[in-house]
Amino acid sequence: MSSTTRVTVAIVVGCLLGFATLNMESLSDISANPILGGIQISFVTLLFPGLIGSMAFAGNVHAFSLGVAGFINAILYLGLVWITIGIIERFRLKRRNAKVLPEDPLG
Repeated sequence: MSSTTRVTVAIVVGCLLGFATLNMESLSDISANPILGGIQISFVTLLFPGLIGSMAFAGNVHAFSLGVAGFINAILYLGLVWITIGIIERFRLKRRNAKVLPEDPLG
């Protein structure tokens, strides 16, 4: 994966989770369907670090901004995805280089 693809994927994931934080009010209403409810709970769990950061930034648990939470989530997940893709690429490169067999001394 090229470095531009790595950055693009990280930006897209960061922006999606950042904008999803702005839609947090509708996501917090959990569906009666157990499968959809489980997906919603998992998704809201991903957005929780930005909410905690926004509460810390505001200094008040009851009056925090979803915009700040969205920005925090966007930056957080942009960095996490960028680092994760880099680690995966490093392991792939090591694995590809490890499969190279030495030359046959008899042949």
